[in-house]
Amino acid sequence: MIRKERVDEIEELFWLETNEEWTQDWRESLTAEETALVNEWDNRVEAGMYRLAKRILELDRIKRKNAESDIRP
Repeated sequence: MIRKERVDEIEELFWLETNEEWTQDWRESLTAEETALVNEWDNRVEAGMYRLAKRILELDRIKRKNAESDIRP
C-alpha cells in the first residue's frame, strides 16, 4: 500500500508533467505499485482526451452540416 503522502507527491508530479523530458524523470524511481497507479492515471487521461477529441469532432460535423443546410436554398 502506498502512503497517502506519497500518492499526493506522485500526483503533483504527474500533473506538472510536460513534454520536457526532465519533468518526467520522477517516473524512473517509482516502485512497481506506484508504476501501476501512474499507469492507471495515464490510461484515464488518455481515455478522457479521446472522448473529448471525439466529441469535438462530432460537434464540428454537426456545425458543418448545419452551416451547409443554411446555405442551400
